[in-house]
Parts: sequence; C-alpha cells; structure tokens
Amino acid sequence: MSEKKLIAEIIAVGDEILSGRVQDTNSGFLAAALQKLGFRVEHRQTVGDTERDIYGALKIAASRSNVVVFCGGLGPTEDDLTKETVAKSFDKKLVFDESVYEEIETFFKSRGMEPKENNRKQAYVPEGAIVLHNPNGTAPGIIIKKGNQAVVMLPGPPKELQPLFEDSAANYLREMTGGFTKEKSLMVFGISESELENMVQELLYGDNPHCALYADEGTVEIHISASGESEEVVDEFLNSKVDAFRRILGDSIYAEERVSLSETVVARLLKIKKTVAVAESCTGGMIAQQITAIPGSSACFEYGAATYADWTKASYLGVDSALLNKYTAVSSVVAVEMAKGIRKKGKADFGIGVTGIAGPGVGNYLDKEVGLVYIAVCDKNRAVVKEFRFGDHRSRDNIRTLSTKNAFDMLRRFMVSKPIDGGREYLPSQIADITREDAPKTKLGIWAKRTLSLGLVLAALISGGLYAEQHVRAAGDRAVYKELNAKYTSDYEQNSNLALDNILAQNEDAIGWLWGADGEVSTPIVRDRLNGFYIDYDFFRDSNRYGCAYALEQTPIDGAVDNFVVTASKEGNEILFASLPNYLQQNYASRHRFFSLRTRENKATYEVYSVF
Repeated sequence: MSEKKLIAEIIAVGDEILSGRVQDTNSGFLAAALQKLGFRVEHRQTVGDTERDIYGALKIAASRSNVVVFCGGLGPTEDDLTKETVAKSFDKKLVFDESVYEEIETFFKSRGMEPKENNRKQAYVPEGAIVLHNPNGTAPGIIIKKGNQAVVMLPGPPKELQPLFEDSAANYLREMTGGFTKEKSLMVFGISESELENMVQELLYGDNPHCALYADEGTVEIHISASGESEEVVDEFLNSKVDAFRRILGDSIYAEERVSLSETVVARLLKIKKTVAVAESCTGGMIAQQITAIPGSSACFEYGAATYADWTKASYLGVDSALLNKYTAVSSVVAVEMAKGIRKKGKADFGIGVTGIAGPGVGNYLDKEVGLVYIAVCDKNRAVVKEFRFGDHRSRDNIRTLSTKNAFDMLRRFMVSKPIDGGREYLPSQIADITREDAPKTKLGIWAKRTLSLGLVLAALISGGLYAEQHVRAAGDRAVYKELNAKYTSDYEQNSNLALDNILAQNEDAIGWLWGADGEVSTPIVRDRLNGFYIDYDFFRDSNRYGCAYALEQTPIDGAVDNFVVTASKEGNEILFASLPNYLQQNYASRHRFFSLRTRENKATYEVYSVF
C-alpha cells in the first residue's frame, strides 16, 4: 500500500470569529471535505484581520502542510487582507483581472445595483494564480501552487464557500492525491469509543487508507479514506481494511455507510415487508418520531403509543395491573408486556416496549436509580428483554437518546435472529421471570378472583332508568372518598353550583355527582374513556383498590338521559355503593327507591324498578 502523506491545514480569518460573534462553520465543512479527498487535517487555526496574524499563521502552516486553505478575508474593505498577505509572502504582484470584474458587474446588475469603487479591489488577483469564479458572490476563489504545496483562498460566507469548494477547488486538489480517492464509513453501535479504539488500534495506523473515529451518543463512525493511481487499487485498499474491521467487530457494525440505526432498521423492515409497533414510556415518542422522519416509513410503521402513566399501560396495552402494582412500571416484565400489547394492538409483526427512569429524579421509584431502563422486542412467537443502567450522571435527553438507539439495535438483531448481549428471551408461555404463588396466571383469572358483580336498574321519573353493578374488591384507600365527599358536602351547603364546578375541574372525565335520597350513596361519577381504567384508579387517577364510579363512554351528559350504566367498586360499608347488596332484599329496595344525578347541565332523579 502507498504511504503517501498529504496534510491539509485550515485557517479561518476574521475578528468576528475570534470574538465569538460569528460561529465558524466553514472549518468543519472544509475538514470533512478535505478528508474525503484523501487529505489529513492535522491543524486548524483562527486569526484576526491583520497582516501580521495572517502571515504568521501561513508561515506555520506552510512548514508542516501540503495544502493550506484560507476562509475569509477576501472582501472589498480595507481590513480584508488575506489575498494581499498571501501574495506578498509568495512575492507575487496583484494584477487586475478584467473577467473577474465583469462577473462582479453582472452580479450587481442582476440585482438592480451598481458595484462600488471598493469592489474593484476584489478583481485584483495574484499574478499566475488560478482563479475560481464565484457565481454566488463578488469575491473569487484563488489557488496559488508552489512545488508540492498549494494555498487555497475562499470567501467567508458559507453559501459562497461551500459550492465554490465542491464545484471548483476540489477538482484541483484531487490531482494532488494520486488520481482516485474513495471513502467508506463503518457504523458501530454498542461499543464505546475508547473500547473500540483499544480493539482496533492497530488498524487505525497508517495514512493510506486513513482511518478516524467519530463518536455520537453511543454510535461510533469509523471513517476510512483511501487514494491510489487507479480505482481498482483504491477499492482493494478499502475492502481489505473493511474486512479487517469486520473480523474484529462482527455484528457491532450495523452499516457500511453513514446512516442512523433508525434508517437501518426501517430499510430492513421495508426489504422484508414487515411492520413494527412501539410502546414508549421514558422515551416519550422518540422512537416513533425517528421512524416517521424517514421517507417511506408508513409502509412499515402504522401504530405507536407514548404510554407514560401506569393507567395508559394497563388500558391501552393490556398490561396486567397486578404486575404494575407488584413490580412497578420500571421492570422487565412490564417492558415485555408493553411490547406484546402494542404488537397485538397495532397488528404488527414486531413490537417494541421501553420503560425506565430518565431523570433527573426517580419519582415514586425510591428503590430504583436514574438511568435504569428496560427494553423489550418481540414477534408473535418470542420476546427478548434487556436491562440497561445508563447511570445518573447522564442528562435526561442523553438517557432517552441512548434508550432509543438501543431499542433500534435490539430490533435490528432480533429481526435476523442475532444474539442480543445481555438480553433474556421469554418463551410464549412465560409472562415474566416471576412467580405469583396465589394469584391466577391470566388477567381473566385475576379479574374473576377479585371481583363480584351486583346490579340494579333504575328508571327515570320521565320514562327511563339507571342500573349499576357493584364489584366487591379487596381492601383499599377509603380516605380519598371520605375527604372528597366531605369537601363536596361542605361546598354544596354554601353554593351548589360552585361545589360541582370544583369537583369537575379536578378530572376531565368527571360527569357529576350521584347520591341517594337517604344519603347512603354519595359519589362522583366519571366517564370511562379507557375501557375499565377506573376499576383500579380513583377519581384523582391514582392507583386505588376502590377504583371510581364510572359511566359508559357513550353516555350523553349534555342533558337528562333515560338510561345509563354506572359501575362502582367497594369494600366494607363506608363508601360508594356499600348498600347495594341490600337491594337484593325487596323490602329494602322499595324503601330506598330514589337516586339523584347532578351534572353541570342538568339534575335528574331516578327510581329503581328491578334488581338482578
């Protein structure tokens, strides 16, 4: 292999850059562009608008580099001195270039303007220099060659510099690299930059091909550039280096071009004509956002949910509330159930479930730490879950980004049956790595064990009725409803409308207040939009064994209704529909026949007409 060493150096000129008023984006662009051409950028300098500073920087750069690229200092003002200083250092006179000035005039006239006198300054170029015509501005680019060295001068505005370099300067510089230059990027995930460097240290040495590492939040790019006298030679250089990296890194390399993990996964899904659905907690939709940002992703992604609260995991995804109560939402089993639930709900081939603590605090998870995340991937036959501990030293955004990238990487491996280091696979019959000694294994069984239904049917005095069913549940928090009832009663005595408004303002699902004429029934009523959510959660949407009395979602509440269903849970004889079992006795039912429902729009009275 050729070991030709071509060094490039970039010098940014401008007091505005030194002072921080203007950000230098040119140097980053030039560094990447020069590397693609086969140059190694070993130094970058920033200097002010003085002849002394420009000359000093050029002198240093010329002593150690084959190519020096200036950006800025080619304008029409007196302090634009790059061209003058470089010409002086090469003992070259500045000569007026008529063709350059004609282009300057054309530039101004196309905008309905005339060039100023000081614009003539921009038409002077060093004698014998190569002039790069600039269609986007008034300052031409200039190249001065001397022996095996070259100095390139480009205008400062990025909208002028970038096209001028790509369309003109690059063609001249390419001749210095031996004729052909190619590059390739190997994208690596799951190995830190420092660990990766130790693993492939010997492969990073050498100038042709030249290799460099670039890290970005869990992803590392291995950039390889090679040059040679023919395309075949360059391809041989590149392929040999890529094969060497692959022998060491294996499946940790997810692409041989500069693409993201999300792009790689979407491309794979599209190729095999499969779909994915995602359920996200701590990532809050970041996975879905990255998928939908890719053109054509609608063919492989139709369903995603940011199920942040526990009740959304239970209601939308079907995660067993018993698992949430026992193991909390931040657990491996919940991640698996989220992935399985979203895959089924989205009718997808693959499912992803992510749950964890992004910080900065741990909330109610006092036994867990910031940075703890569980990610699960599944298809209809199998599921794999992995625990991550990113650490509490990371920012919230960094934890969410790393979680998102790891989710994509796990799915990438899962789709092609590659092992997921640290992941645990669940068999179809397993619900988790847990044992519930005296609880049923299925959601239906848990429901049957802890609930008992009773009901009553009420008839409106106008024509209709109301019926309700009671679930007898295990002991729970009665104090919530005792305090709520006391507050409503106290406010009602002072202002009935205000009392109801205060209640309705605390829950967007609230319909009104239901109470019996004898005072034995007194409870808020909410609309069930979430398929039984209020069975396990109270009026304030906190986990509560009593749940909350609720009406069906389709119940109209903008006026008096003839019939509607109310479901409520209870334990003991203190709250809610504690007296409902007594309605099985005919004498009791006849003596306690009336209920009232007050909503913001209406107040109606209902009568019991049958019991079942």
